[in-house]
Amino acid sequence: MLALLLYVGFTLFLTWPLVTHLGSTIYLSPSRPKGDYTSVIANIRELVHGWHNPFLPGRIHDFNAPYGLPITWVNNVATFASTSILYVLTAIFGATAAVGLFVMLGFVASAMAMFLLVRRFTGSPGIALVIGYAYGFYPYVVANGEHPHHIHGWVFVLMAWRMVELYERPNLRNGLLAGAACLVTLGWTPYFILLGGVLYGTLLVATLVLATWRRRLRPQLAPQLVCLGIVLAFLGLARGLADVDIQAAAVGHASLTDLFAQTARPLNYLVPSGHNPVVGDATRPFLQARGWFDATEKSLYVGVSLALLALVGFVGAVTRLLPRRTVPLVLMFSAVTLIALAFSAPPKVTVAGHIFSFPSYYVWKVESGWRIYERFVMVVMLGLCVVASFGIQALMRGRGPRFRTIALVVVAILVPLDLWSKYEPNTGRLTEPAIYRTLRAEPAGIVAEYPIQPSAFAEDYDELYNQQFHRKPIVNGFPARTVDELRALELARLSDPNTAGALAARGVRYVLLKHRSYIAAIPKPGLPGKGYQLIQRSAFGDLYRVTAVPAAATLAGFEPLAGFGWEEGVAGSRFRWILASPAVLAVSAHCSPCVGEFYFRSDSYNGSRRLTVRQGSRVLAKRKIRTSTDVTFPIRFNRRTKLVFDFSPPPTPIARVMPGSPDRRSLGITVEEPRFAERHSR
Repeated sequence: MLALLLYVGFTLFLTWPLVTHLGSTIYLSPSRPKGDYTSVIANIRELVHGWHNPFLPGRIHDFNAPYGLPITWVNNVATFASTSILYVLTAIFGATAAVGLFVMLGFVASAMAMFLLVRRFTGSPGIALVIGYAYGFYPYVVANGEHPHHIHGWVFVLMAWRMVELYERPNLRNGLLAGAACLVTLGWTPYFILLGGVLYGTLLVATLVLATWRRRLRPQLAPQLVCLGIVLAFLGLARGLADVDIQAAAVGHASLTDLFAQTARPLNYLVPSGHNPVVGDATRPFLQARGWFDATEKSLYVGVSLALLALVGFVGAVTRLLPRRTVPLVLMFSAVTLIALAFSAPPKVTVAGHIFSFPSYYVWKVESGWRIYERFVMVVMLGLCVVASFGIQALMRGRGPRFRTIALVVVAILVPLDLWSKYEPNTGRLTEPAIYRTLRAEPAGIVAEYPIQPSAFAEDYDELYNQQFHRKPIVNGFPARTVDELRALELARLSDPNTAGALAARGVRYVLLKHRSYIAAIPKPGLPGKGYQLIQRSAFGDLYRVTAVPAAATLAGFEPLAGFGWEEGVAGSRFRWILASPAVLAVSAHCSPCVGEFYFRSDSYNGSRRLTVRQGSRVLAKRKIRTSTDVTFPIRFNRRTKLVFDFSPPPTPIARVMPGSPDRRSLGITVEEPRFAERHSR
């Protein structure tokens, strides 16, 4: 109880005044972009308020209006443990308060879990109290305000504890409990599948090696197979669901350059945090010069004091200074530390003129969705803390009560000071801009908030969070890398005279133009002109009513399904080469039936070609494609259809026309700026 009270007290101190304003405050994002925070809050809020089952397909209709945002149910199933907790907390306390409580619970639960584990191993509450603090409040988790799931290191402790229990008492019950603990860890957040998988694999191999060394392998096999079966079943389920709904499971693809940027160097672990009150002023210039200061994923300091204690623990185990029963545990968690360090290292390292590949490279070759390998610090810290606890025990072994008391007091001062990291200011308020009260009082209708940001460059999703204030569906919130995103980005420029009619065609009744700075990759919306009526100006943004007549041209989405290359060109003349015949293009529009004309501009590579466009078995158009040929033909479909482009002669290799060219593609014709114009709808 004393440990719990101390950890709760320090959590309140670390996050103050979060607990006093749970409904409107978030931890550690006072001035940074709040994208991860606000998107998490907004999505869990909509799931609960809309009575959605987060583990089944569906759509959130307040976002990506009027189409709705698909529920990422595959991701929710893969993260069932944390999703369930957040869902229940949101249902009881509200979304913003739920995430704040989730953060505080993470600190307390992680510290308490390590306290209980170390007390179980060492029998010393004093040692457990110090190591519990070290694991619950080291710099990486303190800095992870915008990634609240990563504060919850207790799930790794749970897995490790049950694996140790399984090693020490191999029976069916412990095999099932270890499997359940692994499920909680792997089902916490997608990155924990990687981190927890490595932790589990290390503990499994260490267990089998130690059991073989002690000639006790046979009793381990059956319960370990039970645990392994549970782990493999979960991973198989996650993979199977990802194949069912690829978009919901999409996590992107990291390049080798990403891996070099998002992996750890030794100094990341050994240079104290720039927020440390003792040495922060000395280390801050060093960290700032390398871009590591205030970089969440670079706050990897594990404590020189803790590392030295872990070294003492390892030496004590191999020299038999520690009791014999503790040696397997020291070896097991030393292996965890070393393996996690290896996985966090860059994919390629040059030593004495020789290039060595590290584990991150081989993981990337198999699965490129993971890119931030610095997060292995959570597993590194787990191993260090356990081994360091035995280091403290080794220092005290055989000493008198006075020496043990003095040593524990010194350690209890040095370790917290070494790992101390507190941000100021450490919270951010999420207030309601007054303009939303005006918008809430307006009649029903869809809202478009500007700028409309490409998902790849979005730094803030405050429009999703703020939707709760006006309670109207918004165009924003579209899923990344989809037709919905392309469709929304067609509305990105308010200064375009065609945008007002296009907005009206989608049912958008209000436009909120926020006053903010723009990075180069975000389309600048410009100023509204004809087709908009000003409702109110404010310091936050200007609110307009869309008065334009719905445009005849229906906003359509175009999704290459087969045969197309990547998008090229500049805005206003974007195109894709067709690299293989036939090629398939999916067309979708918000109309049913959709009756109108489809048109695009086309060029042919190295001579003219005969093009045939089909919709199913129906031939829509036959054209001879030369340079800058306009192609127009009537089309009818219900919301979505597929067009097949077939041409002859076949694509020509670039290398045949330009010998020595490094471009190995074969080019046929281009499809430039496709458009669908609705001429009749009923």
